[in-house]
Amino acid sequence: MDKDLLTYNPYYAMVFSLLPRWWFTDQFFVKANLDITRELTNADDTTYRGETVLGDLSIGLGMSRIWKIPVIEVDLSADVNLYLPTSKASLARTMVMAIRPGVRLSRGFDMLQGFQLGFNLRTGPSFYRYTTAERETPLISSCSVSSTGCDSYYNTGVRNPMYRFQWTADAWLGILPWLDLSMVYGQVIDWLYSFDGNAGTSFEPEPDSNARFLSIFVAEVTFRPLRYLDVIAGYQTISPQLGPDSDFYNPFYNPYSIVYIDFRIDAAVLISTITGGETQRSNQYDL
Repeated sequence: MDKDLLTYNPYYAMVFSLLPRWWFTDQFFVKANLDITRELTNADDTTYRGETVLGDLSIGLGMSRIWKIPVIEVDLSADVNLYLPTSKASLARTMVMAIRPGVRLSRGFDMLQGFQLGFNLRTGPSFYRYTTAERETPLISSCSVSSTGCDSYYNTGVRNPMYRFQWTADAWLGILPWLDLSMVYGQVIDWLYSFDGNAGTSFEPEPDSNARFLSIFVAEVTFRPLRYLDVIAGYQTISPQLGPDSDFYNPFYNPYSIVYIDFRIDAAVLISTITGGETQRSNQYDL
């Protein structure tokens, strides 16, 4: 079987995103982000049919366009995000929190409705109660009567990442006031907690397995029929770099590739339109 062969697995969902941002000055701001998702199809990754799930809560502060680099006219921005484990996945990994400072370089060009290039770096540690994920119930139900308790029987053996480094490059082009294109490509490296157990003896050379590598590719076409409504046709591939046979995946097309259509309503702009205000839409790549 072709390892790059796609399968048909339709997904329909409603997502409510809380994205408050408060600007203290023209540059300094605080922000937060929390997604609430309800899948309408049969979910592959939740416990109950029709379950409404939370994403992780992120809280951050930053400064936009701190400095313009002379000659090349590139803007420097920076922020730091704190991630808290409000999702089921993070709770199962026993996550306590993660800290991710980041910087962004960007430059705009006068082309059509605007053209922007950007480069982002983000890195930082994650903190967990255990170095591996745990189950909801122990594998051995009678463990409570043992001298060591149940902790070891909750363990799944899947190691948690202790440190992350990621970079992305993005481009945005406004073709018409109601039509724009965007693209993102990047990579993520997660360094894992060390493994102290005895995995047996092997006489074959093995690559370093203390890190996980992901690649990211997203391309979108956005049509804006109303000031507060975006209709987005997109294609994304977020995947590990290596397949089960240890060959490299094509980073732009592999079994993790998804084609999608999103309908996004900006609640702040909708309310502003109804009340006659002048709320501005934020650029999706702003820190």
